[in-house]
Amino acid sequence: MAKHTLEDFKKNSTVLGLTFAVVAVIWYLLLLIGWGQQWVDFSLSAKLLALPVSVLPFDLTNVVIGVVIAFVEGYVLGWLLTWAWQKVYFK
Repeated sequence: MAKHTLEDFKKNSTVLGLTFAVVAVIWYLLLLIGWGQQWVDFSLSAKLLALPVSVLPFDLTNVVIGVVIAFVEGYVLGWLLTWAWQKVYFK
């Protein structure tokens, strides 16, 4: 099996970036329909935590920024994971 090419790095990074962005969109949809605070409360109570956390009102500008940031984080992580896999597997 050959080492990963630049095209493999781009594909892996794009897939993980899109996955992160889709998860962010799902979260923002929960906020839009008013289920965000309930989800946060449930998530914290499931971990036996009691923190004073409140969800801010829906803002489209912040949504776009959040989705872009999520994509970039996923893209960078995909690149790093592909690089690490190549270093471990093809040493």
